[in-house]
Amino acid sequence: MGYLEEMHLQLENENFPAFLHLWDEYKMNQEVSADELIEVLQLVKASEYKDLFGKHAEEALPLKEAVADEKKQADILRLILDLQSTNTETLAKATLDYLEKNYSDTAHFKDKIRLIGLRTQDHFQGAIRNFELLNHMEKGKFIFHNGGWGVGEIMDISLIREQLSIEFENVLGIRELSFESAFNTLDPISSEHFLSKR
Repeated sequence: MGYLEEMHLQLENENFPAFLHLWDEYKMNQEVSADELIEVLQLVKASEYKDLFGKHAEEALPLKEAVADEKKQADILRLILDLQSTNTETLAKATLDYLEKNYSDTAHFKDKIRLIGLRTQDHFQGAIRNFELLNHMEKGKFIFHNGGWGVGEIMDISLIREQLSIEFENVLGIRELSFESAFNTLDPISSEHFLSKR
C-alpha cells in the first residue's frame, strides 16, 4: 500500500496522529510525485482535520521546490496556502514572489495584495485562491456559490467598499457580499463553462 492509500485510510479511521506519522515519513522523501503530493494535500483539505494540519502545511514547501512542472508547483503552493495557519514570513515571501511573477501587471495589483492580507502578513490563508477570485471579479463575470445559492452573475464590484453585488439563480434579488464572505463561499467560473452559458 502506497503513502496516499495509507494516509487516506488513517483519515477515514479518524486517526490523525497516525496520519501525521505517515506525513513525517512522506516529507522526508527526496523525490515525490507532484500528482501524489497534490492528491495528499487535497485529501487533507477535504477532511475534518484540515485545521489541525494547518501548522504542518508549510512543511510541503521543500517538496514543491523539487517539482519541475511550474503549473503543478503553482497547484501545490495554492493548496499549501489554503491549508496553512502559521502565516510565516517564508510563506508570505513565496506567495508574493508567485503573485508578482504571474500577476504584477494586473489592474489594482497592490490593492489586491492588501485585500488578501499579504501587506500586513497577519493572516493570509488562501491568499493565492483569493487573489485569483479578486482578479475574476468583474461586472458580467460568473461565479458559483458553494453554500447553495448556485451560479451568479456579478452585477457590480467596489474595491473601496470591499464588496460586490451578485444576482444568483437560486435567490431572489441582487445580493451584496463582502470580499471576506466572497473568499469563503465563491468560486470563479469561466465564461466558456457550461454553467455560465446556461
